[in-house]
Amino acid sequence: MINELYTLSHSLKRNKVEVTAWHPWIEGVKKGEALLVNVNSHGEVASVEYCNPDQVATFWYIRESNKQTFPKINLKPLWFYSNEKLLEGFIAAGKGGKRDQWLEIALKIIELHPDIACEKSPDKIKSWKKDKWQRLYKFPHEYLLPFLGKDNRGLKSLIESFSSWKEFSEATVNNFLVDIIRKLLTSLSDGKLDCFNLAQDLIAGRPKAKSQPVITVIFNSLGGNIIVADQEEKNALAVSLSDINGGKKRYVCPLSGKKTTGPVSKYPSPKLPVIGNAYLMAMNKATPCHDRYRKIGANVFPASEEVATQLDNVLRFVTDQQRLYKTWMPLASGKWEGAGKSKKEKKDLLIAFAEELPDFQRLNPNLALIMGGDSQQEQSFEAVSSIVCDALRKFDTTSTSAKLRFFVIRKISKGQSQIILNEFCSVPDLFDAVEAWKRAAANRPDFSLFLPVKKKAKRHFPPTPYPADLSRLLQYQWIRAGLESHKLDGCPLVVVYDLFFERGGRTKSAARQVLRLLLQRHASLLLGICKARQLQELEKYSVFAKSAALMAVSFLGISLFKLGIKKEVYMKEVGYNIGRLLSLTDCLHYEYCDKVRDGDIPNQLLGNTILRTVLDSPVKGLARLSERIPVYKAWIDRHQGEEYKLAHWAKNEMGKISEQLSNMTIPDKTDDAMKAQILLGYLAHTESKKK
Repeated sequence: MINELYTLSHSLKRNKVEVTAWHPWIEGVKKGEALLVNVNSHGEVASVEYCNPDQVATFWYIRESNKQTFPKINLKPLWFYSNEKLLEGFIAAGKGGKRDQWLEIALKIIELHPDIACEKSPDKIKSWKKDKWQRLYKFPHEYLLPFLGKDNRGLKSLIESFSSWKEFSEATVNNFLVDIIRKLLTSLSDGKLDCFNLAQDLIAGRPKAKSQPVITVIFNSLGGNIIVADQEEKNALAVSLSDINGGKKRYVCPLSGKKTTGPVSKYPSPKLPVIGNAYLMAMNKATPCHDRYRKIGANVFPASEEVATQLDNVLRFVTDQQRLYKTWMPLASGKWEGAGKSKKEKKDLLIAFAEELPDFQRLNPNLALIMGGDSQQEQSFEAVSSIVCDALRKFDTTSTSAKLRFFVIRKISKGQSQIILNEFCSVPDLFDAVEAWKRAAANRPDFSLFLPVKKKAKRHFPPTPYPADLSRLLQYQWIRAGLESHKLDGCPLVVVYDLFFERGGRTKSAARQVLRLLLQRHASLLLGICKARQLQELEKYSVFAKSAALMAVSFLGISLFKLGIKKEVYMKEVGYNIGRLLSLTDCLHYEYCDKVRDGDIPNQLLGNTILRTVLDSPVKGLARLSERIPVYKAWIDRHQGEEYKLAHWAKNEMGKISEQLSNMTIPDKTDDAMKAQILLGYLAHTESKKK
């Protein structure tokens, strides 16, 4: 990941893009409920407010280590006591929604237990209280305050509010935490707050639970804005923190080659969208093999603190929420996580950027969307690709080494993320790939299905898909004629991009792999859809199944195109015509059953029955067809009239195709490309005869 980010950093610098400063000590607060505690200039609790999860998700705080944080602390339940009757009454009142009784018991708890007893051991109690003093006084006063400038007035004022805590006192910390409870109960009594469950967790916890809740508390200066929600304050803080390690520049960074103040001891772990905390470099010291060459941690890949911070800034900059779809977006990984009903699609993080081109921010109109989008987007692939390509054409890319880079970050485990794919292409290569992709998506016969749109049925054709649609499509194995599906891992992302770009042998290999997977996982769905169309039973299929069928047809056409098999040619060849012949057979069989058997239509028509044999051996399948078709031909030859018009049309079309097939060599066995052509022929004729 470091190499990719270093390349991105240089690209931004060359294009004079100013990256917002960030510091690894600044982290986002984990989304969830929180209490905002406003303190006055003497470090006393003035008021307590409730913050909902959406608010909290926008907050930041400073964390140098697990025990050096400000102005956020985590509190466990403050009271564990032996009066079980009082405890049971308190919990019961909360569950029953008896808020007046709940408040009465809560105030009684404070009267009976004015001292915090959150741990059983007195030594741990003392250590726990001192820990809070460490976070609220020692860390901000000794590590932060000396470096804050005029742009950090709010944070500076908050730190100075705790100046009276200079000498550690258990009583001070105890009374402060008790005051938080008192002010919280006052606000609940006055009706200013409505967070009884959170307050109950803070006061008494969950007595019968195996683990106790952790309550997030954030401090703020009285009468001011919420400091941890102020972006200008955060940016100024990042600049100030970068000066903490200032000094003489004697260390030569192995990565940049420049003299800096010193090596990085621990690489940053920015919190990224989609995958959460991503360690730029992480090694488990407890794993013996990592220490094979007597180096561990940041020493394995040394760099300066300055460069590490720069890479952190770049990654946060490029994954900012405002650049969603421009430089980053969630990407279907082709994998699942969880089990059973909780099984859900696993997402990767795609990052896209342009090298050697000026005006980086303006140039990227949804560049990431080309490679990571899906057909559920409001904009189609044609629209997005046209906008991006038109923007790129404004620059002279023929005389430069301009490249478009795409790399994908995957969360491997809780503490490990890695680059699983690193792609790049020239701008002309992207133009060629986009145009070829559009032509490839049209490399199919006419086929459509009706899907509901705003309570109305509308005809939908196979779309021009985004490349990433392939990963989502192949995550399902369809069974029982496409009425059910199982979740499986899709194809690797490298296959997706090899199919999209023109890469000679790699593209052909990807096309063959995709064809095989499509036939394995979607043939049952396509055959079921075709049978249901003939029997007029398409209502049995969900919108999801029909959409998957349309997408599968698109990728069958794309895969054939990438193998050099184009519809202008394959529609005249043996496989496609056999498929059409079987579709016409279904039409004739249906008309026979409708007229002769008074509408008693069998569960499976003749062509659909023989199709599975044909897909393995056209010779055997056609031999079976020749044995069974004479009875239906003899029937239609004896009847004339308007009501038999469709049956006559089918018989005549079958005659034309049979004549063409008589001049062709019928293969005994089929490969995947032939099977795809047979399927497309079978799908196509159903559409044609409805015209």
